[in-house]
Amino acid sequence: MASFGRFAGIAYQIADDVLGVFGEQSQTGKSRWGDLREGKRTILLSYAATQPQWDSVAGLIGTPQMTASEAEKIRAMLIACGAKDYAIASAVQHAEKALGCLAIDEIPDRLRERLGSLLMASVNRVHLSATAV
Repeated sequence: MASFGRFAGIAYQIADDVLGVFGEQSQTGKSRWGDLREGKRTILLSYAATQPQWDSVAGLIGTPQMTASEAEKIRAMLIACGAKDYAIASAVQHAEKALGCLAIDEIPDRLRERLGSLLMASVNRVHLSATAV
């Protein structure tokens, strides 16, 4: 159960980070640029920082006076460099590892199904919006 919790927690956090940048505020309750303004080192920014496109937006990350157009420029770069796809794939991989931890006889079927369902609902929030900008 501890391993399930660790992998599920990572999957959830990655999905939440992606939604924090690409999700709709009306659905997430979060601003689409709060994490970018704060310069939160999410998986998105960590991956992007290793890519050649990073230099075009590095100076914008973590600026409290970031504009909507600057945030959009960063989001476009996160898509172009593959950071968004990488993050979504990582969330799915961690969710799959978490589900694998439940595949033991000691865990009752109903618990396995419920935990798996909750996990996939949280990860699918971002997976289903993978094409949204």
